[in-house]
Amino acid sequence: MTDKNDNQCGHSLCSCTVAEDASYCSPNCQAASDSGTTSIACECGHTGCAAEIAQTV
Repeated sequence: MTDKNDNQCGHSLCSCTVAEDASYCSPNCQAASDSGTTSIACECGHTGCAAEIAQTV
């Protein structure tokens, strides 16, 4: 049985899935994770991410 979090993005706030050979869904998530700073939202830009920032125009 496969754990459903096996392919989750490595950024703690991001709910996106990633390819088997990837750790992050976007360069933004990798940079946020590597920076070591605390975030309040995910800026990966993927629609449907649980922690996405609502964009208003």
